[in-house]
Amino acid sequence: GRRQQRQLKFFYWQDRFYSAEFYTAGKSKRIDTDAALGALLSDNRRDFFAVRIKSLPGIPTDVLSHFSRVGDFGNIRLFLENPLQGNSR
Repeated sequence: GRRQQRQLKFFYWQDRFYSAEFYTAGKSKRIDTDAALGALLSDNRRDFFAVRIKSLPGIPTDVLSHFSRVGDFGNIRLFLENPLQGNSR
């Protein structure tokens, strides 16, 4: 629902995406460790994360399996965390 949509957060993997920082008014955050990426799965909200396509092999597949591909934007792929258990889209 709408409440859940407001809970979405945006993260980017390793590289700094200045356009993401601009369009999210500085609310996007860089994550650069497997542990930080895995922590998104237990934060009780759905998260977006962006990654340069060339960096995809560095992301653990067990974490990536919890996200759906939204699309590619140039050399960046955007993912959205799958719906939380018990919640609808």
